[in-house]
Amino acid sequence: MSMGGFAPYPETLPPPDARLHNPATDGLIPTPTHTDTGLIDITSLIETVKSTVDPSYQWPRGLSMHHFYWPGANYASTAEPESRFAPATFRNIPVHRGLVLRTFENWLHTITEPPEIPSPEVRDYRVMAWHVARDLFKTARKTVQWERMAQRRRTLIAENPQIIPAGFNGVDVIGEEIMQEVLERHFRVFELQLTRQDDIPEALRIVDLSGSPKEIAASLGKVVAKPSLRLVRSTAA
Repeated sequence: MSMGGFAPYPETLPPPDARLHNPATDGLIPTPTHTDTGLIDITSLIETVKSTVDPSYQWPRGLSMHHFYWPGANYASTAEPESRFAPATFRNIPVHRGLVLRTFENWLHTITEPPEIPSPEVRDYRVMAWHVARDLFKTARKTVQWERMAQRRRTLIAENPQIIPAGFNGVDVIGEEIMQEVLERHFRVFELQLTRQDDIPEALRIVDLSGSPKEIAASLGKVVAKPSLRLVRSTAA
């Protein structure tokens, strides 16, 4: 029998003596959201769920992929007339999924209310923000790779000047021109990708995109390069 809204198997829940919240008598806990966007406050949600279990409880190590926007039936696979993207697309972008402990996920479903469905405008902006972040990461990573290649070639020439044809005085004229042209092209694409961010409200962007291509690639890589958020440590600690 369900204690809340999900009805998981009892053996995959924290044992009764570890529970500090009883949804049958205490009610379901609203899913925390950011007041300016209505998006789920994932950090607050994790802390809220953990606060309902004895801190000494050792969560089982089984893992699960949790969709923070649930149930899936609330998010259709076809776009609504006023939306650009299907609700399911919004639900499934990697920053809205998290690899968590399975028992933690089951307990979350047991004691919390399903989150409010964000407005079509918010959902569309969020999906657009994801596309911008993903494309910018690819461009920033390529730019950094070409910068490293250029530096490796300069080091090679400095250590082996005989590679350069006679008459060039040890200067890699052709190589530098090619590298410069490629880098300029990547920087132009990089700047173009950045301008796409201007169309998205700041509160709905995926990450802060200030800094050099290397800094942005490192920042985005923690989020964009993975199929979901990695939250095992934060849910288990």
